Amino acid sequence: MEKNYLNRGIICVLVGICFILAAVFTESALDGLLWGFAGGALGPGIGMIIVLYLYGLMVFQIAAGVAANWYLRQKY
Repeated sequence: MEKNYLNRGIICVLVGICFILAAVFTESALDGLLWGFAGGALGPGIGMIIVLYLYGLMVFQIAAGVAANWYLRQKY
């Protein structure tokens, strides 16, 4: 529905992927923290893309179709 949700979701997914790459390619005491940040960024990012953007877009299209059908069926 809103491009803002899509943009925010893509940014969260990209940040999550960066954290995963950092966790995979480094070996340090912060490894668990990096994995946690990766999960914390990927979950909401995927949720924003799927739920907020795609579901909102689908609901908007359904509502627009219902309104168009109602308008076309009106008899003057």
